[in-house]
Amino acid sequence: MPTPSRDAVAGVFVHAVIAACAVAAGWLVTTKGSAESPTKDEFAVLADYVETPGRVGWLFAHHNEHRYPLGRAVWAGVLEATGFNFRAAMYVTVGLHTAAAVLLVWAVRGRRGWASPADAVIPVLLLHWGHTHNLLYGYQLVFAVCVYGLAGWVWAAGRVARGGGTGWLLAAGGYATVVVLSGGFGLVFTPLFVVWLAHTVWPKGRTPRVIAAAFAAAWVGYGAWVWLTAPPGVTALPDRSPGKFLLHTVQFLACGVGDPAVPYPLEWPAAIVWVSAAGLYATALVALIRRPPGAVFESALVLAVVGVILLGAASAYARGYGLAARLVTPSAAGLGVCWVAAGGRGRVPWPATVVALAVAGGVFWANTDSGVREAYYTRLVLDELRDDVKAGMSPEFVEGRYGGATPVLMYHGTARCVRALRNARIGVFAHCGPDVPFVAVPLEGVELPREFDCGAAEVAAGNPPRLTLPDPGRPVVGVRLRVRTDEASGWRKLLLIWTDARTGAERRAWVYPPWMTAQTAVAFPIDGVPTGIRVEAGSDLRLTIEAAEWLTPPR
Repeated sequence: MPTPSRDAVAGVFVHAVIAACAVAAGWLVTTKGSAESPTKDEFAVLADYVETPGRVGWLFAHHNEHRYPLGRAVWAGVLEATGFNFRAAMYVTVGLHTAAAVLLVWAVRGRRGWASPADAVIPVLLLHWGHTHNLLYGYQLVFAVCVYGLAGWVWAAGRVARGGGTGWLLAAGGYATVVVLSGGFGLVFTPLFVVWLAHTVWPKGRTPRVIAAAFAAAWVGYGAWVWLTAPPGVTALPDRSPGKFLLHTVQFLACGVGDPAVPYPLEWPAAIVWVSAAGLYATALVALIRRPPGAVFESALVLAVVGVILLGAASAYARGYGLAARLVTPSAAGLGVCWVAAGGRGRVPWPATVVALAVAGGVFWANTDSGVREAYYTRLVLDELRDDVKAGMSPEFVEGRYGGATPVLMYHGTARCVRALRNARIGVFAHCGPDVPFVAVPLEGVELPREFDCGAAEVAAGNPPRLTLPDPGRPVVGVRLRVRTDEASGWRKLLLIWTDARTGAERRAWVYPPWMTAQTAVAFPIDGVPTGIRVEAGSDLRLTIEAAEWLTPPR
């Protein structure tokens, strides 16, 4: 058993790592998070929020397959309290991830009886920059709320197991309620929480049984209501063959380490991570099952580990391995719980400590480049959007330009969302221009469809594919192209270059071609009578221009 001084040193080290990881995540949010613009689904959720007369209905409304009433309440409360500073919700996410790491560290120390430097792997898992997608997307605090609730339940269950009274049972029930109110995650964990309550309070007195019965009834009732009122699935059905289902489940369990779990063209590095993650889950379950069957904390940990596995299976069944960047956070929480289960008994041997710290360092380092790169491009696009909105761009042309950009992608209708924020006078969107009336006139004199297929080298050499358009000969407000995309990317650019007939100056505009749908439209705003018009690739991309239209002022 470690001496008190060694235990104290290990505890200080682990908490120092927690603080360092929190500072690193906070720095990422401060430097790359946009305070002035929502991100992705946040546009649609916020548009619904400002357009819904009553807030209660909005709190319990579905978001895809999920309902996040508690997370939505926190998110909306933070935005209202800060005057719609969108970075504020990101800071809350960092705080919840940090709090979850602290709770899991306390849980493993309480289970073992002393601290170990190896426990530093927990904060690294929960705060590395592979979480960039969730850290820089304010509405994703709904995931962070769930992770915090799960970590809190594990910690409180440990206190109950060590003789905690009614207060700790209430705390465990409260943390579990946080998870239950967290969308599909809660639906998976609800029956497991009920089983744990029944196992925990069975030998206890009347008061704990009444408390347990109240929690169980509320959870089951809420879960049944969510299940029975769920809308049809909103995503394409994944490949549910046994092999793919198993692979996608394991990928979910492993993706908490971030970029190293991504299947590269040579997949063996990612496969090593998948096998290691599956081994950690198996080790955790074996370590728990070998304990006495009546141990309260062991039963809680078994259910937590099984719950994350079931969550992975549910995700694999419903979505395959889609939206993997968002799944990093719940997966990382599962890996942290596995460490509590597998590393929370007896002394952690120094070889295991070295391996755990090496893994922690490797995970943080391996995600640094990819995390910063995604953060850079996210902020770049959102700053472009901010500048266009401040300059008075109309909602229709915001949609035409940014409808395919990953940080802005809104399959709920970009123009509708931007229009709602403009009408509610939220931040810079109050400067968004009025709706621009126009008439679409088919463009003649150009051979379409035209395929654009080029690499970065062609763009860098100034020789990308291009399409020359005839002069309209009259004032126009824009050009709309019907495109079919053959490549999934939210960072590609298509350029429109023309000469302003009034000044003779060359002008440029760009769009991000959509990739979530096979065929859609992009729109370039043009002021005046353009001449010498051409469309060309602004980056490596693959798409086909199917049709083109002038957008002219109505007569």
